[in-house]
Amino acid sequence: MARCPSEPVLRHCCPVRTMIVCHCNIVTRTEIEDTIDALLASDPYLRLTPGMVYRDLGRRGRCCGCFPAIVAIIVAAMEARRPSSTSSADLLRCSGGVPVE
Repeated sequence: MARCPSEPVLRHCCPVRTMIVCHCNIVTRTEIEDTIDALLASDPYLRLTPGMVYRDLGRRGRCCGCFPAIVAIIVAAMEARRPSSTSSADLLRCSGGVPVE
C-alpha cells in the first residue's frame, strides 16, 4: 500500500523501521535505533560498535551477517546528530585528506 507523501511517517509503524535486521536474534531496526539513541544520550562522543549495541540489547552476534547493516544504521544516526550538514567526505577534502577531529 502506497503512502501519501504529505502524510507523516510515524516512527514505529513505518515498514522500513520495523524491518528485521538480525534474523538470528530477531532484532528490528527500531530496537537498534532506540538503543543507539539511548547510548548516545548517555555519552554523545561514544564510539559505537555493533557489539555495544548488542550488549545493550542483552544479545550477542551469532552469524554477524547483520553487522554491516548495523554499522550503516549507526553511521546514519551519527550523521543525523551532526550539528552541521558537513559530511565526513567534505571534512577530509577540506583538511587535505588528513582526518579532522
